[in-house]
Amino acid sequence: MRKLTDRQRKFVAAYVELGGHQTNSALAAGYSKRRAAVAGSTLVRNPRVLAAIREEAERHFGAGVALSTAVLIELARDKEVPPETRRKAANDILNRSGWILAERREVTINDNRTTEELLAEWRQLQAEMGGLLPPVIDVTPGSKPVAAISNRLETQANFDGNGLLDRAPVAESEEK
Repeated sequence: MRKLTDRQRKFVAAYVELGGHQTNSALAAGYSKRRAAVAGSTLVRNPRVLAAIREEAERHFGAGVALSTAVLIELARDKEVPPETRRKAANDILNRSGWILAERREVTINDNRTTEELLAEWRQLQAEMGGLLPPVIDVTPGSKPVAAISNRLETQANFDGNGLLDRAPVAESEEK
């Protein structure tokens, strides 16, 4: 710690350990009950004491992070721990290391309307929106629109051996 008196050093250590309680930290540092509240308030406004509190807090909490990570790793590896707890511990480890995972949720929506009902609703919306909605394309397998779209995509893209789409370069339009 920076150039501090013995009492100031004790105050800093107690302040971090006690979670920032000024009066109790001053008491732990040796100040009298009568002066502890004023001493604590004065000490937390002293720039050297504040710098020492920051340093001590970083050291203190840095050790806590290492310990909590070790506990999470133990939980994730322990086969006796329920699988949900192990999964949560593994996610917490990843989150703390900067690899925040998005949780995947599946939602199933059952829409029992017929194609005719859906098209009627689309036509109504199209009329209300003044023709701003995009056209409906028949996506029934084997239909002409699906075949035309598939052919166009095949000329613009190549698939590698893993089934990943690798787009071919699109030629730029020539300037006149």
